[in-house]
Amino acid sequence: MWFPFSQGFAIGLGMIIPIGAQNAFVLNHALKRQYPYLVALVCSLCDVVLITVGVTGVGSLLSQHTALMLLAKYVGAAFLICYACFAWLKAWRNQYAMTVLGEKNASRSAVKVILATLIITLVNPQVYLDTLVFLGSLGAQYPSEARAAFTGGAVFASFVWFFGLTIGASFLAAKLNHPRYQRGIDVVTGCIMCWFAGYLVL
Repeated sequence: MWFPFSQGFAIGLGMIIPIGAQNAFVLNHALKRQYPYLVALVCSLCDVVLITVGVTGVGSLLSQHTALMLLAKYVGAAFLICYACFAWLKAWRNQYAMTVLGEKNASRSAVKVILATLIITLVNPQVYLDTLVFLGSLGAQYPSEARAAFTGGAVFASFVWFFGLTIGASFLAAKLNHPRYQRGIDVVTGCIMCWFAGYLVL
């Protein structure tokens, strides 16, 4: 069982590591102390569901519905552009304040953060291609016991990456606890979101 687990872990990590809209979102909330571990947990749990569903064979069915994938592409791009505009608007208004170390930034409620995390994760068609289609089709080639090990490895990679990213960014938060840096984070986040919106469309 070690080989399918390690293969699932390595491939899953390779799918997640490239910086994308979801990773930028996780970094942004970790640096601003906006429920960072909750964001990491929601992202990881989404991967658990999508990878598991993909390995069971649903991913191959989804890949055949091109109209649905096309709709998800444009809806996802529109959402990323709106997110970028809100980030730039906040940077333009420049209404930031120092955060007391150890205190959670409560400018957004936990429910709003969860909803935003779900949207940023689930409107991106690349997430479905990576988890449902690619990882799903690879895992489906194994027999049942090895398939579970492959799925476990891919899921473990998701938890390792998102929580590792959050922990690393949390250490930087103390050094970046200044309105100037927070404004720069919003500007960069908006640029990344816009870039990936164009990437989705093209």
